[in-house]
Amino acid sequence: MNMTSNGRVRAGVIALVAMVTMTAAACASLPPGSYPGGTVPIDVTLPAQNLSYSAAGCAASLSIAPVVLTGATATVPPFTVASGQTSVTLQNVSVDIPGATVDAGTASLVCGTTTVGSVGFSISFAGTASSSSATLDTATKQITLTKTTVDLTSATVSVSGGASFPLPIKTVTLPKFTIKY
Repeated sequence: MNMTSNGRVRAGVIALVAMVTMTAAACASLPPGSYPGGTVPIDVTLPAQNLSYSAAGCAASLSIAPVVLTGATATVPPFTVASGQTSVTLQNVSVDIPGATVDAGTASLVCGTTTVGSVGFSISFAGTASSSSATLDTATKQITLTKTTVDLTSATVSVSGGASFPLPIKTVTLPKFTIKY
C-alpha cells in the first residue's frame, strides 16, 4: 500500500470539498437570524435611458449611457430573517451619494432629415437618497427601494465646449432603485 498516494488523493478530496462548501456559502441566501444593519459600501448602477420628443417636424432626443456611481454607501436598519423567508421589508433605508461627475450622454435635435445640433454633456452632483420602505431579497441579497427620494445637495450640468450651469432640480423621485447588500 502506498501511503503517499492515498494521502495526496485524500488531501485533494478534502480541498475540493472545502472549495465547494465555500462557494456554496458565498452564493447562499441569508440564513435565518437577526442582523444588526449598519452602513455598507455599495455601487449604484443606473440603466441606460433613451428619451425623445417630437413636435412641428422636429425630434429632440436624449441618449444616456449606463451610469455607475462608486463610493456610495447604504444605511440599512436592523432586521430579522425567519426560516424559509424569501424577502424582508425594511424601513428607512438611506443611500449617501458622494460628489460624482458622470457622462450623462448626448442630446440632439433633428428637423426633417437635417441634424440641427448635437451636444454631449456631463452632470456633477452629490446628495442622499431615502426610501420609507424597501424589500430585501434574501436569496440575491438585493434591496429594492420603491418611491425613492433623492435630495441633491449640488448639481451642475456641463456641456461639450465648456459651458456649465447649475441644475434647478433639487429633489428627484425614482420609481424603483436596486442595490446589492
